[in-house]
Formats: sequence, structure tokens, C-alpha cells
Amino acid sequence: MIKSVAGAVLANLFPSKAVQVEQGFTIPYFGAEPNSGIIGRLIRAHIGRKGAHDQQKLEELHKNFWRRQSSKGWFGSTSQRLHTVYVPTFGPLMEKVHAELIANRIENVVEFGTGNGDWLAWLKSTWSFPKQFLGIDLAEDQIRENHQRHANLDFVASDLTEWVSANESHRTLFLTHCGVLEYLSESTLKKLFRAIRSSHRESIVLFVEPISPDFDLDAEQHSRLHGNEFSFSHNYPSLLSQANFNVLFTVEHEVEGHRMLCTLAKTGT
Repeated sequence: MIKSVAGAVLANLFPSKAVQVEQGFTIPYFGAEPNSGIIGRLIRAHIGRKGAHDQQKLEELHKNFWRRQSSKGWFGSTSQRLHTVYVPTFGPLMEKVHAELIANRIENVVEFGTGNGDWLAWLKSTWSFPKQFLGIDLAEDQIRENHQRHANLDFVASDLTEWVSANESHRTLFLTHCGVLEYLSESTLKKLFRAIRSSHRESIVLFVEPISPDFDLDAEQHSRLHGNEFSFSHNYPSLLSQANFNVLFTVEHEVEGHRMLCTLAKTGT
């Protein structure tokens, strides 16, 4: 509380500094100059505390951060993780998911928060059944680059909730990988689930998302902030069930010190 109050005072005294902190808000240790120093850290604590009461404001800060990313930013700095972390950790799980795709005759794969498209490209090279692979991301510069890097995939720069609401499909897999929905508020996430459920028949979702180490999936129904990113810890199985999805399974993995929840669910007809 004291840090937040001090941060509020400093944000009023140094408005340009507050703007810089907001622009680099999501991942404080990446391009950390705005968040370095006591002033930046206190302003950030103030913004984060406000976000606990104004999830939409915090969601917009996160979206603005990701819109600006490209291969020259976060996506470039983490590209090596595909083969050093993601494939070794999630390869066996993707084999299990592939069996579900075949059993449910899934024809399309849509990745939310596709970033540099490398994970989607790896899935296409590994999975035999789906016909079309599409990656969606807010980062327009990265999406333009992806068209050049992955000519055999489709990409679109869009807000994922808007895209899902504006498009209909049949037998589609929607997936995230290691953190995308964590930057959406609970109300936006519920809206997204309703849109998938109503407009995408006989489809499947696979969400691989971090949650707080102490988040109790049995007892906690509402989302809350967690971590130094001030992202959201959501109860994905519960929220999907509330939206009339059939949750097929949930498993957990530890990824670079983070508790990662993997949830697979079906929309039905």
C-alpha cells in the first residue's frame, strides 16, 4: 500500500516517466530502462495496484505492449526457446493432442498470440491431420515478417476476441502457447469463450497458460493478478465449463520456473 501511494504521487510529479512505465509495463525485465530505479518501480507498483480494481485498464496496457513487439523485440530475444524449452517440454503433450484432432476430425488450427510463428510452424511440420494453420497476433510488424518467414502458413494481425467474433468455422483447434490469455481480463476471457462456443461448431481449445503457484483451481473461481508482470491468473477449467465446454483434461508443466496449466476442451455441436 505504501509503495502504491508513493507511486501515485510520483506519477503526478513525473507524468512523462509514468507514460514510459506504462509503455514498457508488461515485462519489466525486458527493455527495463523505464522500470529501473526507485521512481519507475514505485510508479509501476501504483499502476499494478490500480489494475486489481480496473482489469480493463490493465488489459489495455498489456495489449499496447504486445502491439509494439517484433523480431527486434521480445519475439526475437526468445526465438531460441522453441527447441531448447518448448519442444522438449510439450512434445509428448502435442502427440496426445494430435490424437484428439484426428478423433474429432479437426480441419483448422488457429493460434492466438502466434508471435514469430515458429511454434505454429513446428506444429504444422509435426501434425498430419489439420489442413489449414492460421496465426493471430496484435503485432502488425511481426505478422508482416511472418508472411515472409513462413510462406506455408496464414497470419492475420487482429485482436483475437474481435477476430473470433467476426469469423465462423467448423472443426477448428484454437490454442495458446505459454502465455497469451493471461493478459486478458476475466470479462474479456468470458466473452472470448462465448464467441468460440457460439460461432465455431465441433471445435477444440488447447490453452497453455501460466497461473500463480498458489492458485487453487478447486476453490478459486475468479481471476486475480499474479507475478511481476501483473498478468491474470485464470481458472481455465472452471471458466470453460461455465461457458458449456466439455473439459477433456488438464495437466501441468513447469516451464522456466513458471506453473503452466494445459487445458483441452471441446465445444460440441
